[in-house]
Amino acid sequence: MPTKLPTRVIDVGAFDKDVKLSISNGESATYVALSHCWGGASLTRTTKSLLQEHQHCIRHDNLSKTIQDAVRITRNLGVRYLWVDSLCILQDDEKDWEFEVKTMALVYEGACFTIAATAVKDGTEGLFSPRPPQSLVEIPCNPMDTSSGSMLFGVKDQTAISEMFKGPLNNRAWVLQERLFSRRTIHFARDQMYRECDKGLLAEDNDCEEDPSVEPFTIDFLPSRSMLCYVLDSYLSKHRNPLPKGAAIDEDSFGTIADFHSLWARNIKFFSRCGLTNASDKLPALHSLSEKLTELTGHPYHEGHWFDGSNLSLTALLWCAAKGASLKKVTSARAPSWSWASLEGPLKYLDFREWWVDIFYAQELDMKILRVTNFKPLKGQITKSLMLEAANIPCSMCTCSGNLSHRVRPPEAPTNLEFDRVVSERGELIRGNFEFDLKEDQPHRFWILPVYVHFFKKTKLVWLVLLVLEVPF
Repeated sequence: MPTKLPTRVIDVGAFDKDVKLSISNGESATYVALSHCWGGASLTRTTKSLLQEHQHCIRHDNLSKTIQDAVRITRNLGVRYLWVDSLCILQDDEKDWEFEVKTMALVYEGACFTIAATAVKDGTEGLFSPRPPQSLVEIPCNPMDTSSGSMLFGVKDQTAISEMFKGPLNNRAWVLQERLFSRRTIHFARDQMYRECDKGLLAEDNDCEEDPSVEPFTIDFLPSRSMLCYVLDSYLSKHRNPLPKGAAIDEDSFGTIADFHSLWARNIKFFSRCGLTNASDKLPALHSLSEKLTELTGHPYHEGHWFDGSNLSLTALLWCAAKGASLKKVTSARAPSWSWASLEGPLKYLDFREWWVDIFYAQELDMKILRVTNFKPLKGQITKSLMLEAANIPCSMCTCSGNLSHRVRPPEAPTNLEFDRVVSERGELIRGNFEFDLKEDQPHRFWILPVYVHFFKKTKLVWLVLLVLEVPF
């Protein structure tokens, strides 16, 4: 069904090899989008100086192998237009880039389908890479009559879909929202093609992703459009279809705010492991997704975090390095220090749907989020400041220990940044498991801010806290 075209699209034509850049002027038509890793050797890109030339002609031989294959697929399917970021966004125009980034959701959501070059790390390899040989078992159709022919059976690869998600394309941060917004995606993977849509993911060999309604929050979580649609439809259904006044509500039949936070937590864990060419693109790579979720839910979003007024918003502040990993500073400040986006590296993002957290209870000393506001220190740029109401306990580090067996702690905490005793300014010994974000930044004095308490395995009461450092304004 025709939809409004992006600002610029590639007109693939019907027969000619060469293509051209077309200015849409708000017209509607069917188009295909390409999701790919650029990389590789010299790549033709549209710049301000080449804009007019590309509107006349883009030589087929100047296109990367991946784009050539995408053009051929689009043309063979009878679709006229193809959207390719490197050709449809002016690569040396910051204003054009900023505008197109903000409309990325509409581009992929409006496409008839998205071609995903999932298996290749750059544009030189193309979509149709040689497939590894399959081990097939041949069984005669009629054991009593060998002339009746035979059937070939392959051994199902239980890890195929998981490996597809680990392909070079899905290791790029920008691709997460491209995949989640695309209504239909054809993944050109190393072993076979996969089709992904709102309902799930299906491979050529009929292997399919589990129905998200069966067990939506497994430990080995892979972000997919079907999961996003399932959680949002379930969560928003009670708002879209309110029950009659006085009717009994079955909470189990609806998604909860915990489901929404859990989905975001797991997506961020996946996203934090993905690479970026420009470190400053960390939050822009999620801009369209956050805008769409804000539109659907009405929840305020700031710097990679959701603030909906529930206690679950606090869980997002308890991020730390993933097991065996360490976080690193980035060259320029791209987010305030309370945001996970301020540092680089794989994250452990607290999620109350995960197995190690059972029950939490509100306490008088629990932290409360008041608001997010702009703040400008005497020296430095304007940043978003998180205004909190919380108890604070001035403390100092007391001793370090490598023995973790006696402590209750998340199972994925990095051991090289831990210490297990602090002393308050009143001389009280506080035992627990504490972690710093950075190996090279471990202050001796800091504040403990209690966030809330929970029961670990329903038996042991544990406080979850933040360690914060006072800094001069």
